Amino acid sequence: MPGGRSRTMEKGLPLPLAGEGPFAGHKPSPTGEGQMNHMGVLQTIAKWILVLSSLFAMYTSGFGLLSALTQRSIHWIFMSVPIFVLFPMFKKGKGKMTLTDGWLAILAAVSGVYLALTWEGNALRIEDPSLIETAMGVLMIIVVLEGTRRTMGPAMSVIAILFLLYAFLGPYLPSTFRHKGFDVVSLVSFLYSTTEGIFSLPMGTSVTYIIIYVLFCSFLTKSGAGQLFVDLAHSVTGKIRSGPAQTTILSNALMGIISGSPVANVVTTGSFA
Repeated sequence: MPGGRSRTMEKGLPLPLAGEGPFAGHKPSPTGEGQMNHMGVLQTIAKWILVLSSLFAMYTSGFGLLSALTQRSIHWIFMSVPIFVLFPMFKKGKGKMTLTDGWLAILAAVSGVYLALTWEGNALRIEDPSLIETAMGVLMIIVVLEGTRRTMGPAMSVIAILFLLYAFLGPYLPSTFRHKGFDVVSLVSFLYSTTEGIFSLPMGTSVTYIIIYVLFCSFLTKSGAGQLFVDLAHSVTGKIRSGPAQTTILSNALMGIISGSPVANVVTTGSFA
């Protein structure tokens, strides 16, 4: 009967699954509809934060003049907050955002905002760092380690923790590795409030060059110019021995002529050559 057939089909319908990408759309089901809508809103917010980060990078790398710590701390906010929305604490939690994720995102933003607003006074001070500055630095270090674990795996975080321990345990190590050691306040201040720690050259390179070149190459890819380089490389090397490898080398070389960035090459021709 139509009614029985409808009930059978309804029982047999599987729950829809989210797509592979972090922004992949999905249709809400009656079960867990609120949770799916909630994650969809959060993912949309994360997407627009990343859009703002791109606009900010174009502004500051072109004509917007900001101090190094201000530029890098704002870049930190834009890039760190989406991590705790898009990357779950554990693999089995994919598609869910926990209260811990929310607190980590808030701590990442607060620690970055505090540095952007107070870095000048911190740089001119004579006395030791304040308690709140030290607390913000500790929170940022924790957030950096956890964000690294989520995006790069535990190995990088473990290596960073070992170096932190080395800074503290220097006086107790064998003579070859021994040093005077650092106290907590000095080390945290160095990592948090200067351009030699978390906000050193790699962070500056990221906001000043890498994002710009990646955006540029993304435009080339979407416009078809990136595929033009690959097709040209195929036409030159496709029929010779080790053609695929030669194609990859030549297409990346052609893209590198105009991008000048290894990261941008990987994002464009390196991903499909």
